[in-house]
This record gives sequence, C-alpha cells and structure tokens, in this order.
Amino acid sequence: MGLIATVLLWVVFVWFGVAPAWRLLLFFPAMMSATGFLQAYMHFCAYFGFASLFNFGDVGKTDSVQQAEFRVKDRKKAWQIVIYSVLVGAAVAFLAYLF
Repeated sequence: MGLIATVLLWVVFVWFGVAPAWRLLLFFPAMMSATGFLQAYMHFCAYFGFASLFNFGDVGKTDSVQQAEFRVKDRKKAWQIVIYSVLVGAAVAFLAYLF
C-alpha cells in the first residue's frame, strides 16, 4: 500500500504541478513502504524486536524473549529496519523534490 500511495502521489504532484516543497510529503508513504519491504526481506518484525517477542508456528501466539543477549540483538535489528526505512523515505522525498 505504501508503494502504491508513493507512486500515485508522485504522479499526482507532477501532473498538477504541485510546488516541489509539497513533494517532500512523499517521505511518509515511501518510509512505510520501505518498512514493509525490509521486514519481508529480513524475515523480521520490527515491532516484535522492540517488544522482545517472537512467534514460531501458531499464528497469533507470541512468547517473550527471555535472554538479554537476544533482546539486544532483536532491538538492533529493529532499529536497523527503522533507520533504513527513514533513509529510503528521505531519498525518495529528495528525488521527488528535485524532479
């Protein structure tokens, strides 16, 4: 949904000649899209990483991560997804601003 929203908004902004500054709003749907794609690519849920949860098997059943070492690794991976998503969103917004 984020990718579709980003592309459609970009097309609408260009079609109607919206001021380049408004195109910076593409940051939000682009970041949302990147978050989804990165989580799928990495096979990792950022929310679960921050909440110290895991799920293997039964959908809807979660367990807590007990070992501190694994909680640290999960949070690190979750932050990695967030940071990459913000960078992708910023890059898309910057490109939209330029073109």
